[in-house]
Amino acid sequence: MATICVIGTGYVGLVTGTCLSDMGNQVTCVDIVSEKIERLQQGILPIYEPGLEELVERNVRAKRLHFTTSYKQGLLNAEFIFIAVNTPSGSQQGRADMRYVESAARGIAEELDHYAVIINKSTVPVGSGDFVSRIVRNSLRRSDVRFNVVSNPEFLREGSAVLDFQHPDRIVLGASDPEAAHKVARLYLPLRAPFIITDLYTAEMIKYASNAFLATKISFINEIAQICERLGADVKDVAVGMGYDKRIGQSFLDAGLGYGGSCFEADETVFSLNSPNVAAERFDALFSKGGKAFQGDVVELVQPAQQRVLAFDLATGQPTLADVKALTRRPYQGTMVKINTSMGRTLRVTADHPVVLYKDQRFAILPAEQVMPGDQLMALCALPAVEQAANLNLIELLRGTDLAAVTTVEDGQDLFLEYATVSKTLADGMALLLQTLGIVPVICTRWMNKATQEAYILRVSGYEQIAMLKDAFGDKLRAQIEQVLAGYQRHIQPHGYKRYGPFATLTVREVEHQNVSTTVYSMETSTGTLIASSGLISHNCFPKDVRALAHMADEAGLHPQLLHAVMDINHDQRRLVLSKLINILGALRDCTIGVLGLAFKPNTDDMREAPALDIIRWVVAQGATVRTYDPVAMETGREALKREGVDMDAVLFCDTPYEVAEGTDALVVVTDWNEFKALNMQQIRNVMRRPVLIDGRNIYEASEMNRYGFIYRGIGRGSGPAPTVLPPGDITSVPYEQPTLSIVEEP
Repeated sequence: MATICVIGTGYVGLVTGTCLSDMGNQVTCVDIVSEKIERLQQGILPIYEPGLEELVERNVRAKRLHFTTSYKQGLLNAEFIFIAVNTPSGSQQGRADMRYVESAARGIAEELDHYAVIINKSTVPVGSGDFVSRIVRNSLRRSDVRFNVVSNPEFLREGSAVLDFQHPDRIVLGASDPEAAHKVARLYLPLRAPFIITDLYTAEMIKYASNAFLATKISFINEIAQICERLGADVKDVAVGMGYDKRIGQSFLDAGLGYGGSCFEADETVFSLNSPNVAAERFDALFSKGGKAFQGDVVELVQPAQQRVLAFDLATGQPTLADVKALTRRPYQGTMVKINTSMGRTLRVTADHPVVLYKDQRFAILPAEQVMPGDQLMALCALPAVEQAANLNLIELLRGTDLAAVTTVEDGQDLFLEYATVSKTLADGMALLLQTLGIVPVICTRWMNKATQEAYILRVSGYEQIAMLKDAFGDKLRAQIEQVLAGYQRHIQPHGYKRYGPFATLTVREVEHQNVSTTVYSMETSTGTLIASSGLISHNCFPKDVRALAHMADEAGLHPQLLHAVMDINHDQRRLVLSKLINILGALRDCTIGVLGLAFKPNTDDMREAPALDIIRWVVAQGATVRTYDPVAMETGREALKREGVDMDAVLFCDTPYEVAEGTDALVVVTDWNEFKALNMQQIRNVMRRPVLIDGRNIYEASEMNRYGFIYRGIGRGSGPAPTVLPPGDITSVPYEQPTLSIVEEP
């Protein structure tokens, strides 16, 4: 019997501690969240995992399993200390957030007064063993205390974690001191599993590589699913046929909603530094001059040398210059979101692109599909003072040109100034330049006389702004301007924006969604931001294990194009649901959509990276209401949706799947719970307003659903041409007989 301390009581920590205690060891689980520990001491688990509650109750009753918030109490006489805390994706393009691991290592060091083996059980990047060793060594209160660090990655599947712990495929241990690894191996001997004992780095890499390969299999079959839909084939039968090949196997070949980058269009403007000048350039132009492109399976990547762009530091709230780390170009089929704001500004990005907002006197970041009318975007109104700028006299630049005009209104009692150009890039540059002078123009488009394309019009109004520019129009027009300004009874402040020092806020007026097939570009900068269209402060973004592995490869100077493609395919798969709904129902505004399942997989209440979060958020953003049910993840789902910023007034949590279906225009299966496979589908069909069934997990047979009268759409299951858009109340459905696959095994 060993004395063990487990730091963390999440999925990995609670399952690990409980199962080790069930093997006869004395285990104390430590967590700094006092409410969680109090509930555990009362027998209330913070997670749902089949079989875990009974194990916890049995081992607490046997006095082998204990819970505390005290590191000192937890480490008392502990021979083995497991670190099993959360390592979410951080803000830096996939880098794992190691704050909790660092905090656990410091907590251990402050109380450790005897030799112990510290075991990294959390999913951590390669090199984390050294990271933990260094923190513990530097933080020890007693310098004579010895310890070893062992990497012991977990391979637990949520929903079957207890079974996976008790019957592992293999146990991986890595250490710089092999004897320490063998000590940990003796803990696991009762499980009778094969051991892989190696060095720290290899053990850590095995975990990431395994998960990335499984994700690749899922993304591969999802890509095949899209081809199947186009060709009328059935991806389920394709997967069965592939799976009988022993080299491939049948695991992880179920097409669905993904395992679970965002971009600009080519003509979007970015402001690059060509010392000492700032130049407005298109994304595609900047990509073209970025050097030789590295061609991946889907994505092209360039890494410009010494390229900087205008950006914004969200930590200081000030403009700055950012280094461009990479630019990518890739084909894209999906939703573009066009965000229209006051003052005529427009930002057009992919649906998942993070957008910087100003909320409650702080900066917030939301995906584009979550942005709603009333939100506040930000326009840059200052430049960073980092180099001696070239002299620039805007008045002299505009004086006497045909580009500027004075327009009087209200019988000559009011006026506004206009600047026109057919170049979007030039218009964006002029808008930014004016903003840095304290002038925020309105931007609109219109056809000019004898023009062959629309012109971009920058319009300046308001007493103070016009007065600042009156000299730009020459002596003759200046007299006219001064005469009109002299007649102003009141100096009304410009409206449509609000100035906050180096930026101004613009109110979102309208958000449009459009399905496109185009080429998109993304940029990774050192600040995570860039200044785009007409000076709008924008976020950059490139898309937990696969993302972090790709980041580590990038850090090592490699280009893991396959992993980046895997992440793209995974996220795109979720958008298929929205596309299918729109293709059948048309606009989703005022529709009611039923969602069966919230958790990311059955037999768990975990909502991390759950497809339901994206799907519900997108549907609600389209103006629909949602009815949803999950057998165990109702509370965790509710909290996750709140964190995602979903309008909770648009989401109704139901008690049964049949209640979900009542009055819905479409039903979407998101999680493949067994309960959903045994529903009375005729009853479901009868209570729906429109019988549209989107089977995101392919748990039903198309021919059977068609016989019930559903308009059935699975993932990667050919069903002939798409139906015409159904008006409310239209239940027309043309049955489609799906061929069945028969397999005859040889005796």
